[in-house]
Amino acid sequence: MDYIKTLSILEKTVSVPVYHVIGSIGGLPLYLSTEQGEIALYALGKEPLRLTRGPLASVANPRAGEDFVPFTRDLSHGRELHSINIASLKEEEREIYNARARIISMAYNKEKIAFVSQSGNSGGLFLEEGGDVRKLSDISPFSFVRDIGNHFIVGDGMLKGNPKSTDIFIAPLDGGKIDILTPKDGSSNYVFEIHNDTIFFSSDFETGGESSRLYSYNLKDRKYESVKFSGQDIIDYNPVEIYSFDSANKLVIAAKDGETKIFKDGRFVKAMPGSQTGATEIDGRIFFSHSSLVSTSKIMNTDERDKTSVIVRNTHLNAGKVEYIQIHSDISVPAWLMKPKGRGRRIGIVMVHGGPWSSVSNAWDITLAPLVLSGYTVMAPNFRGSTGYGSNFMQMDINDAGGGDLRDVIAARNYLMDNGIVDHVGIMGASYGGFMSFLATAKYPELWEFGIPIAGITDWVEMSRMSDPFFKTFIGMLFGGNIDLMKDRSAVNFLENVKVPLCIIHSQNDSRTPLTPVLRYAQKLHEMNKRFEMHVIPDMGHTITKMKDVVDLFFPALIFLDRIYSKT
Repeated sequence: MDYIKTLSILEKTVSVPVYHVIGSIGGLPLYLSTEQGEIALYALGKEPLRLTRGPLASVANPRAGEDFVPFTRDLSHGRELHSINIASLKEEEREIYNARARIISMAYNKEKIAFVSQSGNSGGLFLEEGGDVRKLSDISPFSFVRDIGNHFIVGDGMLKGNPKSTDIFIAPLDGGKIDILTPKDGSSNYVFEIHNDTIFFSSDFETGGESSRLYSYNLKDRKYESVKFSGQDIIDYNPVEIYSFDSANKLVIAAKDGETKIFKDGRFVKAMPGSQTGATEIDGRIFFSHSSLVSTSKIMNTDERDKTSVIVRNTHLNAGKVEYIQIHSDISVPAWLMKPKGRGRRIGIVMVHGGPWSSVSNAWDITLAPLVLSGYTVMAPNFRGSTGYGSNFMQMDINDAGGGDLRDVIAARNYLMDNGIVDHVGIMGASYGGFMSFLATAKYPELWEFGIPIAGITDWVEMSRMSDPFFKTFIGMLFGGNIDLMKDRSAVNFLENVKVPLCIIHSQNDSRTPLTPVLRYAQKLHEMNKRFEMHVIPDMGHTITKMKDVVDLFFPALIFLDRIYSKT
């Protein structure tokens, strides 16, 4: 077993920085990066300028023309008790509000910051102004602030109790009654911004949940209108989801078939295959971040002649080759198949993403690259419930978490084995992927040779009891309050079936998927003489904020695999 080689692969992977353009600040591109080993904010002038000191948790959508942006920082070693801070071109970062609570989302203008926060069993919509913070109103825990106008805060969320509907809220800055808009019951609507008295948002209310379009809503005449573009490319593209929209520049990032593209006033902005993860326009030039599953991230720009150039380069890593395929469960399921360079080890890992309302796209992924670089074949299915394939597909796991989506994961496993791609296969995943790894190895032990659940869930009933209002609402959305279904989809109730070795990895301070139920699961594995190992990572929560976190999580997983397949 070559520990040095394994560690070397991990160190090589995490030394490659991630770049993600999020907007502009003071006329300069603003981006997130791990250049110095932790997630931080940078402005791109003649040289990159770091704006934040330590790792940050989240950032508000930057407002063009402003020279500052709010961000949150975790004050509790991963427990997600946040402060709100300001990053600026003019001064050192500064804390403006020590919330010691989970900040779900925030938006700002020159004088104010609006945010949704949850602490214990209380929370709501808050407004910070001049150092003073006041609660404007109660609001559904699953709500997200998107922008502040002259008189209103706007956002979206599950506001009417229907988990298959995402509604728009309009909250007066004076704390009056919140209005809720839904163009059509059951539609998915996501706000981007408010400009004067017009809200811009994406919706699928005219497409039946199969694709997404851009709309405006005028607060005075209360009319919905489609956003018009000069170019036809975005119409022909017919995006499944729209990730961002800058109304002033008519700049759009839209998704389809596992990739994203940029459109300027409806016209396609040329870029390499892969994903454009963020974009902003400054003085007629579009700055954007780009990567693929086999190409590390970089920052690029286009000029007025549509010439594209790389302006922040990155180290190249040969992460093998990737295929975008369709696998067949009882539905068709998109998936990414990543094969290592050369012959590899003929060992497959079905890597289950978190969420479940997330996805694996054709973008550099710090959790997939170390596995492929270590010689493993990785299958990453976008099972039902994944984003990026329309709201109908995303909502298929509501009231069926751990059911149809697990069948899709099993279909991914069968694809690897039935097509002779690998000789051995196991399952791995973090968060919701950790839950699926626990459940798959307990309910279908004969299909797997190993399981590596990271930050997983073993008992939905206990997790619900331990959760704050935000995550209680999330669990309620998944299961509809059906306790029997929650028990049926909890690995703890099928633990005696486990036959394969498990490598359980969990952070000590995880406040989303708490450690306690997993410790109980491990104790029962021990009492039943099951083969497992467990690694508890101190001073870390649910999310990766430092590249050291990747090493802490993946080094034990890779050593575990080496131990099992030392002669393969």
